Amino acid sequence: VCVDGLDQTPYARKAPIGATAQPRFLGRAKNELVGEAHSPAYEAVHRRRIAFVDDRHWVIEDTLTGESEHRYDLRFHLPPGEAWTSGAAVLAPGLALVIDGADEITIEPGWVSPRYGVKHDAPVVSAVARGREATFRTELLPR
Repeated sequence: VCVDGLDQTPYARKAPIGATAQPRFLGRAKNELVGEAHSPAYEAVHRRRIAFVDDRHWVIEDTLTGESEHRYDLRFHLPPGEAWTSGAAVLAPGLALVIDGADEITIEPGWVSPRYGVKHDAPVVSAVARGREATFRTELLPR
């Protein structure tokens, strides 16, 4: 998740610039993991809960809480190929995402790198919410 256009840890080429985000593992239940990150780039705190449901699909809940208003941009890099939106759903090769909590969902041109030095054109999902707090609930489903 980018906050006000900033990554959790600023990078230049291969290495972080300055301080890095501080992750903290908060716990594990049967099929669920929870953690949070504090970024040196902004004051908002990002908490993520990941659950594997019915041995079939993933649910990711991202909660962001700040002292002031922010623009929160949840981003997913998809596999190469065509992707499109339909309301809160994003459809891509072999995958469907359903994102609740976003004010707008768009698909932007981007890339993925299967290994160092190799880039492939690939779509990137951008789900944006604005405010002091935001919660995105994303279901990742196989197609």
